[in-house]
Amino acid sequence: MIGSVAEFARYWDGVRRRTWAAVDRVGPEPLDWAPRPGEMTCGEIVRHLAGAERFLVEHEVHHRSQLDCYLALAGVEPPQIFGRRMEDVLAQVAGGTAGSTGGPR
Repeated sequence: MIGSVAEFARYWDGVRRRTWAAVDRVGPEPLDWAPRPGEMTCGEIVRHLAGAERFLVEHEVHHRSQLDCYLALAGVEPPQIFGRRMEDVLAQVAGGTAGSTGGPR
């Protein structure tokens, strides 16, 4: 739970870094890509994020997740939020190395 303004500022900074890591992956090819007609394109999501800065954190997280899904469907590897893919974590658990401190891959 966030208990101070300083903790919220750290949290917000992390959210912002993860969002812009996804935005930075939107190049010329997926810019106009959408998963189906009528859905927002990757470029429209980026423009929406830029204009929605006055909204709550959850709005940004929603669209970052949407953009990550679009990138994956368009064949672009989305950034990993916490440095590891779920498949990496599952492989570690299955291999008995879940307590390893080897850091992100």
